[in-house]
Amino acid sequence: MTNYSDAQPYTQAQPSAPAGNNPYANAAGAYKTTQVNTISGMDVVVELYKGMLKNIEGAKKAYENNKLDEMCRLNEKTFNILVGLQTHLDFDQGKDAAEFLNGFYNTIFGALAKVHREPDPAKAFDDIIGAIEPVYKRWCEFAREAKSPAEKNAADNRLDMQSGSFSTNS
Repeated sequence: MTNYSDAQPYTQAQPSAPAGNNPYANAAGAYKTTQVNTISGMDVVVELYKGMLKNIEGAKKAYENNKLDEMCRLNEKTFNILVGLQTHLDFDQGKDAAEFLNGFYNTIFGALAKVHREPDPAKAFDDIIGAIEPVYKRWCEFAREAKSPAEKNAADNRLDMQSGSFSTNS
């Protein structure tokens, strides 16, 4: 299972160009333009997804260790992230992507709300993680595609250094 707690945050991304007819870029348009310091809206979304995955993994561990208060606390944090993501969907600009994400967030919210009633809650947590991971990875791609070539190169070099190898990505 992927460990999201060690992942490095994105920095100094620039907003992407208008989406045009690219359906993947339209997904990024599902969110209102947001800037927090030097982090782009897409980078914020990536960080929120990373937080959801980290919380759900932690909730699963808490469940397995019979720490139900901790499980509930982590689930509540995930609920808050889901509500935040859902609240900032822009249905005018994002259209179908916003509709998809709205339904996706509702599904994740519902699955997480009833996880403790499942016959195998640990498997239910894994299923929720399995549903979120591909969407998280796609947001990572969106955020990377929105960066300038120099920012992409710097981000790639940081990732290579974290993994123990180094590449100049010339």
